[in-house]
Amino acid sequence: MVRGIAIFPHSSRVMRPVLISLVAIGVIACGMVVVGWQYLGLMLGLLLVTIAWILVYQVHRGVKYFAEKSQTLEDAAVEAEGHYVDVLKRVVGCVEARDKFRSGHSGRVAELAEKIGAKMKLP
Repeated sequence: MVRGIAIFPHSSRVMRPVLISLVAIGVIACGMVVVGWQYLGLMLGLLLVTIAWILVYQVHRGVKYFAEKSQTLEDAAVEAEGHYVDVLKRVVGCVEARDKFRSGHSGRVAELAEKIGAKMKLP
């Protein structure tokens, strides 16, 4: 995994090429100033740096937005899983309540499955 830049922790894969381009633009603008195109090079450099900075900012905002939405989706999935388990327990409870012979069977099977999963180091 690529380590993020401290300011943009969620967007390092996108930001690295943009920041490299920003540095290259700055070098080109400095070269234009050195060659003798002071005002044109300076104006072009400032314009390109401004455009690049706006691009960096927009990419950062977009990546941050999608990271937040991803976390919201993950939270909703965990909540839905909890509801699913709750409904499953209720259905099993209803089935076991009708037949006293099988009462508690599902709970015992669940305990065994949990022990097997622990031995296998499963979550």
